[in-house]
Amino acid sequence: FIVGSAVAGGWNNPITVDPTTQEFTKVSNTLYKITIQLIGGGEYKLISVNDGSWTYQWSVANADTLPNGGDFVFNGANCIAPATSGLYDIVVNFQTGKFTVTPH
Repeated sequence: FIVGSAVAGGWNNPITVDPTTQEFTKVSNTLYKITIQLIGGGEYKLISVNDGSWTYQWSVANADTLPNGGDFVFNGANCIAPATSGLYDIVVNFQTGKFTVTPH
């Protein structure tokens, strides 16, 4: 799941909007993808469960970096969305430790 000020559901965990709108699709055991409306310049993190737990979360090592993707880490700083609001594809690869954020 994706949560944060860059998405409609905000930082709520559990997610208070329809959680399926913020849930990644499992492409394979190590690859996940979502197409989602991002609020430009907002922040976000990825969480593994939508149950109020913050134990398993992924983001970037340094805040306000990598709006278009790069390396991600476990329990890091908040990711920043691209400056322009819009529909984006986010792909997360747990095998390579990289993610991409591209306009849809």
